[in-house]
Amino acid sequence: MNHRDVKLAVAAAALLPLLAAHEALARKPEDAFKRQVVITTKRFPMRFASASAMESFLRSNRKEHIWPEKDGTWKFEFMSFFAEPLEDFMVTVKLFDVTGSERRQVTAYDENTGERGLRSLHSSITLEKPEFQPNRRYELVVTNRGRVLAQTKFVLRGQGEKYSGKVEFSDEETRDP
Repeated sequence: MNHRDVKLAVAAAALLPLLAAHEALARKPEDAFKRQVVITTKRFPMRFASASAMESFLRSNRKEHIWPEKDGTWKFEFMSFFAEPLEDFMVTVKLFDVTGSERRQVTAYDENTGERGLRSLHSSITLEKPEFQPNRRYELVVTNRGRVLAQTKFVLRGQGEKYSGKVEFSDEETRDP
């Protein structure tokens, strides 16, 4: 190996991290977040200036804890990302309560994608009591024909039920048998 070959090898080694950084910046948000659902309480912009602006918005506004609105409901927006283009017009959004050791489906609904070939889907959702309760952990799963496309877990925060601790019995309940 001569002196010129050594210089080329050193230059190539120095450029590799820069090329990797450029490649990471050039990737699409659909690839960066594939199979994930990103939840945010902020409204998504109508469009992003670039892929990196979209990725930055998603990372900085991602929420795992959702606080209730003044009316007691939980409102948020989500964007789900698919690993490959969706060749259908419909997905199913399922919500599970995963607080304890068992996973219980709370609700499910169909969401129209509007077109085929999408790799992401944006939607908003409002969750209400009594189906959904504060301080419980939930899982949002986006499926198509039984296949899981994207998912995430989150916690609904808020004030739980208040109990006075006072118990009242009727005369019939307090009578001796």
